[in-house]
Amino acid sequence: MKNGSRFTLFEMVLTAIFIALTVLSARINVAIGPIPMTFQSMVVILAGILLGPKRGWMVPMLYLVMGLAGLPFFSTGGGLGYLFKPTFGFLIGFIPAAWSAGAVYQMPVIKSDQVRCFVGALSALIFMYGVGLLYIPFGAMVYGNDLAAWSAIVSTLPLMIVGDLIKSFALTLVVPVLMRELKATQAMFQS
Repeated sequence: MKNGSRFTLFEMVLTAIFIALTVLSARINVAIGPIPMTFQSMVVILAGILLGPKRGWMVPMLYLVMGLAGLPFFSTGGGLGYLFKPTFGFLIGFIPAAWSAGAVYQMPVIKSDQVRCFVGALSALIFMYGVGLLYIPFGAMVYGNDLAAWSAIVSTLPLMIVGDLIKSFALTLVVPVLMRELKATQAMFQS
């Protein structure tokens, strides 16, 4: 996408679409212990790659702001109470994750679209899990039983990581096609 400092109409529309996809992907979930497994990570990584690092991070940021404002955007609702859930850090991790996915994807050092996509997705997952795991003690402390929350979440991590790696691999098949189509659509927008 365009690297200028102003948002184009096309980028605004694409950002709104990705926010809507993030909300929808939160609703499609499989409960695995205390953490619902959703398609949000896939949508956030895709937003970062397709919008780039300068724009992609805005999708999860706006999503979080609207959800914390009370809109039922998260997997089980919305509101400021989410700040005190042990798993809220995973949602905060979406912001640097989207930026990282976009930044790595745009690296000219990596020539293959698929490799850039997969490495970008892996870098995004490191941010998601890093921030998510660092946040657990804070959220668990508020709930009063940090050890129970920590052990419940950590026990589901291997399955979550495998799921996210499969989703990241799926992105390597989809991103080159989407990037081509977005460039064609953007050209039509500018005509």
